[in-house]
Amino acid sequence: MTSASLTRARAQVEDLLANRLFDSAEHLAGFLVASASGPGGERVPPSLRAVHATLFADAMFGKREYRRALTHYRRAVELARVADDATSVGAGGGGGGEGGSAMETEASTPEASAAPRTPAQPGAGASAAPVTPSYGADGRAITPPASRGGFGGGVVEAELKFKIGRCHLELREWRAALAELETIPSRSRSLPITLALGKTYQRTGYERAAVACFKECLRQCPYATEAYASLAAMGTPEEELRSFLPAPIVAPEDGTSTVAGSDVAVEYIARLARAHALLGRPDAARDAKAAFGAMAKTYPDDVHATTLSGAFYTLVPIRPRWRGVAAAAAGDVPAAVRAFERAHSMDPHGVDGMDIYAALLCEHDGDESDENDATREEYGEKVGFGVLSSVAFAPARREPSARLAALVNDLMAADAESPQAWAAAATYWAAKREPHKALAHAERAIRLDDRRADAHLVKGTLCLRLGRNDAAVGAFKRAAALEPSRTYAHAGVVAAYSLTGRYKEALAAAKEATRLAPASAPAASLVGDAHRKSPIEGSSDKARRAYEASLKLDPSDAGVAMALSDVHADAGRHDTAAGVLRRHLERHAPADVAVAVALRCKLGAVLAASKLLADALGAYQQALTLGC
Repeated sequence: MTSASLTRARAQVEDLLANRLFDSAEHLAGFLVASASGPGGERVPPSLRAVHATLFADAMFGKREYRRALTHYRRAVELARVADDATSVGAGGGGGGEGGSAMETEASTPEASAAPRTPAQPGAGASAAPVTPSYGADGRAITPPASRGGFGGGVVEAELKFKIGRCHLELREWRAALAELETIPSRSRSLPITLALGKTYQRTGYERAAVACFKECLRQCPYATEAYASLAAMGTPEEELRSFLPAPIVAPEDGTSTVAGSDVAVEYIARLARAHALLGRPDAARDAKAAFGAMAKTYPDDVHATTLSGAFYTLVPIRPRWRGVAAAAAGDVPAAVRAFERAHSMDPHGVDGMDIYAALLCEHDGDESDENDATREEYGEKVGFGVLSSVAFAPARREPSARLAALVNDLMAADAESPQAWAAAATYWAAKREPHKALAHAERAIRLDDRRADAHLVKGTLCLRLGRNDAAVGAFKRAAALEPSRTYAHAGVVAAYSLTGRYKEALAAAKEATRLAPASAPAASLVGDAHRKSPIEGSSDKARRAYEASLKLDPSDAGVAMALSDVHADAGRHDTAAGVLRRHLERHAPADVAVAVALRCKLGAVLAASKLLADALGAYQQALTLGC
């Protein structure tokens, strides 16, 4: 076989790969790999064999056969190493050239790749600055030739290691991927390599190294919006995120344009970075609401911005409803539903945030079920979690609606391997009162992506319903670690610890919620819940003070008012308990009929216990009038 014919065949394989014809590329690349063992194969140098193996592995990667791709990428490494050694010997050098020295590590072997390593500071030990790539017409990074350390013969060391790392990432072998990506010298790391390394650091818990990588990404390309989002999720201050924006752009705070010239893309990124920075801060709810409102007016048809606003409205810690919410720390639920509904209508195949949308539809869309309502009341009385958790973890009051069923079907049709689709399906089966099937779906979502806080929340809720309290503790703690601003997650930890009799741990979890959101009424009520369940002497008085502090932050919270009334009633202070409920009804008359009925029923019970039977009868009659 002539060199010219091999060159033409390689060009054809590259064209097939570029056009995503992976089956055809596999066949032709397989022929090139086999040509080395056929007649005249001894004339094919190792450097070309490495190229052929790389092309075949690229075809396998495109077909999602990642194990086969790994095998051939590693074979390409071995062949390129042989070619590099031969070149060094031919040049009279005994120690190898630039490529040989770069490949002295054995991280490309399966044994070394599987071993976890403690990451050093990204870029440490490199004398040269990281490469700042230019971009071609197709938007792909073009690495300068001087930065391409490694093998000759057309195989680039950094690119080959990156491909091996990507295979490990697709196989969810995070430690092996990290071990491979770390061996790429910092001077050879292109933008995609640095971004992948940052995401892998973040997933494996090395947040300081991840922050350094994402910052380096923004220095190379300030348009990398996912780097802004990741930095914001790890607590990077908004001011520092602004510093990466190209001058003279600054993040707009009042919805006005600050762009000098016509770089509208940078203005959009400035707004987006600000929104991400405010999203996870419970103490910045007002600023976040203004930022999302400005984005909604400026970019009404932007799917990502609309989905973010839906997530924001779900996370803002306003008072929970007494008769059940999708999240115990729910905010403006109607606004969240509208935002998610609009995002889904604009992009029916999008999956981001749709698991949260499914939870909202489960609780706030569909027909009331008397059977579910009775089950919920019995469940709440039996376990007695507390103000937040009793309304969040009891069985749903509604049958799954047609919209929820259609949403789950749409998500499965769009991407059956997305964790959002499986988490939404878990929500659906939970509403159907099939907790075992729902739990299986939630665990599948976690296996697909264990950094999805909502999947862990669904799992924790189901474990509580099934009595698997230890598993619920782990699920809720993982959710709280991923999204510390989710009061719902902390409420789950408190509930699970309380049910297992670990009252000190429950109190510590509640105090952690108040530390993260000191101005949050739901977080303050969690401390009351933890004290109220504790058998330690003096806990009742501490619960009373915690509920009073919560009511100072949000006097309209009916759930906390009823809990405070219960604390007084349990201590025999029935007159005080009745006074709490009467003041709440006078000053903060609830618009929700179910809440108003619950308050009057509670008042009737307290009055009956204090032998004021006529007053108790009047309270019950008012409740009946409202309920009818």
